[in-house]
Amino acid sequence: MFLTIVGLLVLGGIAYGVVRALDKPENVAVAAPEVVEVQAEPTLEPVTLKDPSAFLAAMPPTVGPYSMTKAATLDPEKTTLTTRAAEVDDLTYSDGTTTLACVPSSTMTWPMPRLSTRRLAKDGTDPQPVTVGDKKVGQRVTIEGDPTKYVWRNGTAVFVLRGPAEALEGFWIQFPL
Repeated sequence: MFLTIVGLLVLGGIAYGVVRALDKPENVAVAAPEVVEVQAEPTLEPVTLKDPSAFLAAMPPTVGPYSMTKAATLDPEKTTLTTRAAEVDDLTYSDGTTTLACVPSSTMTWPMPRLSTRRLAKDGTDPQPVTVGDKKVGQRVTIEGDPTKYVWRNGTAVFVLRGPAEALEGFWIQFPL
């Protein structure tokens, strides 16, 4: 009887080992890790606009790590812009280290002549589409220099962004207008 129990235990152990050896788990697909870049938060407090026009009030107070630190409305007749504009603003954005100048020009009262926009961006290279949803509403170009400029049109406004070349793309891609 004792030998029968020992034999059954040995056979059971062998059977268990054979089943485990033959029972290979299915290949499990492990999803690749998803890398999410955390956008830096602004460290500076944005300027408080006093009695802004509707156009100026539409400008974002923060863009990624940048805060609007200065804002002034310019007389469109006294600017060096080669385009007609209903309003021109001079904005400064900073992250505490890098400063960018943005000059948005509104054409809210009449259509922007395409020829004028082309003159403003005449030395531009690397054209990129400006889209709202799936609709192309304008184009952005790069004007190399010191400082480098991005010039873009979104259909109703023209923007000129100046600053260090390495900072412009990150700012522009997050700029909501």
